[in-house]
Amino acid sequence: MFIESIESVIKNKKFPPVLLLFGKEYFLKDEAVLRIIEAATEGINNDFDIETADAENNSQEQIVAMASAFPFVSDRRVVIVKNAEKLSVTKSKKKDDKTPPIVKYLQNPAQTTFLLMIADTSELDDLTSQLRNTRTKEKAEKRMANLKEPFHTLIKNHAAMEFGTLYEREIPNWLAKRAKLEGKEISPEAIDLLVARVGTSLRELHNELQKIITYSPEKKKISLDDITHIVGQSRTYNIFELQKAIGERDLARAIDITLRMVSAERNEILIITMLTRYFTSLSKLLEASATTSNPMELSRSVEINSYFIPDYIAALRRYSPNDLANAFLAMREADIALKTTAAHTEAIMQKMILSIIGGR
Repeated sequence: MFIESIESVIKNKKFPPVLLLFGKEYFLKDEAVLRIIEAATEGINNDFDIETADAENNSQEQIVAMASAFPFVSDRRVVIVKNAEKLSVTKSKKKDDKTPPIVKYLQNPAQTTFLLMIADTSELDDLTSQLRNTRTKEKAEKRMANLKEPFHTLIKNHAAMEFGTLYEREIPNWLAKRAKLEGKEISPEAIDLLVARVGTSLRELHNELQKIITYSPEKKKISLDDITHIVGQSRTYNIFELQKAIGERDLARAIDITLRMVSAERNEILIITMLTRYFTSLSKLLEASATTSNPMELSRSVEINSYFIPDYIAALRRYSPNDLANAFLAMREADIALKTTAAHTEAIMQKMILSIIGGR
């Protein structure tokens, strides 16, 4: 039985006999583990009723013994099993084969124990999202039926939650919600710059957000200036100012920003990556604008924050489809030149900007 969120478990403190946590997004999974353990062990004031086992070093029999024991003093025991994927066993077709100890326990778990199992296995990757998708649901159900034990029994009979990797388009919303939990509001342009500078690692984004909040605890709104001050990059000479200059076909300013960025931080690869993303968004917007002019619909269809849609539409008026194709070619040539030639970086980047804005 898949659960949507751990919030109800934590809030109501109704812990199931067994809970499986898995998925590729380690930061969210690790965070959930800490919160669940904190909630589940509240009120347990002795070490006898809290045990942690690593399935890599503990046998199934040892883990079952921990889970089967009665509470020493408290109302319940909490047993945490790390690396639960090490318990995996291939299902046997022989009728006389004994049921593995962990599977036997899962078929009739102790009601006075909360068994938290944490797994890292590709066997379960994206299972939740596939079950929710009508096109992949049948395939996912077959996957579930053929899962190795103990995961077959776990998924079939017990609570489980997957922490899947977020799509890049989901990260801005995730960051905004994170900031809101801290009593802060973060502007769309600040989010985009933070992702551009830090990348898409949720752990690193979380750490940088905490750093920003720590340095400016009294501020209710996190702005672009806060990101540039704490995380880095000049307020005047950054990738968003460069995109704006390119969108306006302001050649002198675009070259000036590019050379200053390269000289200060040697981030030419970041520049090419972000500009590629920028022109990809312009291409998608060109196609989408043929069917609608509604800013919110355009925002959803091309995955651009609605805050930036007017700037992107204005840029499209200055760039023809041929111009967009030329821009991609210029960026590809610059990327190859940076990796294969001994030419000066500044010269390569200047040529790229000239080709994008001035044409060929």
